[in-house]
Amino acid sequence: MVSALSHEFRKLDGVLVTDTEPALKIDFGVMRLRDSTGHVLNGYAPSVAVTSIDNRLTAHLVTTDNTIEKLAHRIAIGVDGSVIKQMRRDTQPSSSP
Repeated sequence: MVSALSHEFRKLDGVLVTDTEPALKIDFGVMRLRDSTGHVLNGYAPSVAVTSIDNRLTAHLVTTDNTIEKLAHRIAIGVDGSVIKQMRRDTQPSSSP
């Protein structure tokens, strides 16, 4: 999952995946989906917490999909839409003098 998420985040415009001086921290736990009898189903359910460098919760995502790769893509797109795009806007220089 870490590899798949790193791969997907690297595809995003202006995103650098690093463990030195991060702007955001992404923590997650992933469960294998099971039916009511305990049989493993074809799918995963992660809970993803995005925190700022000072450990404030910025976003929380919960989703499901049947492959780790698809989950990583959904998570990266979700974090981009809910957090990273706003960070990009905040760092843009003002157009007014």
